[in-house]
Amino acid sequence: MKLQLNSLKITTSLALLLILAISSCSVEDNKSGDISYQKRTAQDLALAQTLFRDLFRTTYKIATTNYLADSLPCNLDSGTLSKLTNGYSLTYPAKGIRCPDGKVRAGSLYILPVINQGDTLTILQLRPEKDYTVQEHKVSGDITLYVKKNNNHPDEINYKVQSAVIELNRTYSPQIRYNANLTFIRSSGETTPLIFTDDSFLVFGEESGNGQQHDPFIVTMNDTATLYPSSRYLQDGSASIILTGFTIDRLKFTYPQKGETANSIKASISEINEDGSPLFYQSFQIPADY
Repeated sequence: MKLQLNSLKITTSLALLLILAISSCSVEDNKSGDISYQKRTAQDLALAQTLFRDLFRTTYKIATTNYLADSLPCNLDSGTLSKLTNGYSLTYPAKGIRCPDGKVRAGSLYILPVINQGDTLTILQLRPEKDYTVQEHKVSGDITLYVKKNNNHPDEINYKVQSAVIELNRTYSPQIRYNANLTFIRSSGETTPLIFTDDSFLVFGEESGNGQQHDPFIVTMNDTATLYPSSRYLQDGSASIILTGFTIDRLKFTYPQKGETANSIKASISEINEDGSPLFYQSFQIPADY
């Protein structure tokens, strides 16, 4: 009987040691921070940001130039801009065509312009049709551009993206979901309202959505990130991001300075301590492209 009790004690002690060892490994693993899923979500966000900045640039070019007043149909960035009974369409060949930015587009964008308040406010609605793809990624959602004008100069633009879905051209067609409510405040080019290439805007506002692994992100643009419509990428400044599905959940995008290589973002990830201070984990570069 005594031998059985000793054996039971030994077995219990070994079990406790095993539990402690497992707990210790779990804590250590958490400290080391496997952030592969966070990196994937960050990449998905960067892809969505760049793709919908490209759609902003297209929408902005139509809203602030004379394209809709020109004789239609006409060419716009390798697509054909045409008048419809109610609105316009920007159509790319069904098999796709390589555009000036190097991306292959196919299908159509539906465009509905509304001008009111004595031309002080231009509203341009844009919706990708079911056949619209970029790099063979299917894109859907509703985009609205509000252009506020001062002496006929577009000074402030509100850009809304609602219920957007990017269906990736990959096995099982994973999806990225994206919403945005952004304000673009002009910082240069105000004296040449019909010239696209010398404009720049400070970008403020919020973005949200889910990466292809269904992990949510919430973005705040609040530190002078700048969009030059002649460029495909955000530059200068930064964005604060919360990855709400993770313990290590604080992400910061630092955009390249003007003149630096623009197609890469520095991402820094951290966790918030109990006292509210950030516990830094890792920095890494992600491509701002798709």
